[in-house]
Amino acid sequence: MKKYFKAEPYLRRIGLLGKLFRFSIKTIKDGTPVYERSTLKYDGVFEELFSRRERGMEMSLTKDEAYTLYSGALAVRHLEGAMAEVGVYRGGSARFICEAKGDKDLYLFDTFEGMPESRISAAIDTWQGKTHATTSIGEVRSRFSGHKNIYLVKGIFPDSISGYPEFDFGNKRFCFVNLDVDLYQSTLDALEYFYPRMVLYGRIVSHNYNLSPIPGGDTPGVKAAFMKYFGGKSEAIIEIADTQCMVIKSQ
Repeated sequence: MKKYFKAEPYLRRIGLLGKLFRFSIKTIKDGTPVYERSTLKYDGVFEELFSRRERGMEMSLTKDEAYTLYSGALAVRHLEGAMAEVGVYRGGSARFICEAKGDKDLYLFDTFEGMPESRISAAIDTWQGKTHATTSIGEVRSRFSGHKNIYLVKGIFPDSISGYPEFDFGNKRFCFVNLDVDLYQSTLDALEYFYPRMVLYGRIVSHNYNLSPIPGGDTPGVKAAFMKYFGGKSEAIIEIADTQCMVIKSQ
């Protein structure tokens, strides 16, 4: 009987050799074993969620930063308290929190009209004015229409809170908060409001804490606000994925 040559096993071995070669080069370069991205932390649910992101939403999160929000919300959703995001824009980052929050209430704070220029500190912030205006509360509300316990709060935070007495914010506690506000005063306002209201082991994450200066995107005010608020406190500011930082309520 004539035997046919089967190429598939050999091609598979060649592919494995390629991966081994790339692994070896990275290991030599970095001085420690470096694994392929596919073998690292992302689970299948997140991978599928990230693949379905709406690329036209101008979401500035990297994959690692998106995973920080997803995994962070997942890690603390057993704690008491609600979740929140300040600086929603079109809802791109909030989507990752939403998919991991379970039945938690998620409050989304934004002007839904663009960057609040009254909060730009000329002495610290270098952010250009009139940005993030391509959004609306109606657009974001429709994006989350299929999800439960999502509440939108329109206006400049924290002044906007007084316009929503039905949410009883005076008695709210929080287990997870994401800040993506880019400005010194907006970041400081959010830390002053949320940190005293965080439950034990709750997490505050901020975007653009370590953003390198780029045209229209330099955010030194974020780090300055964290240093101002946490200066002299025992809590550590943990620098994490790409531009993000995190603080865990420890006492």
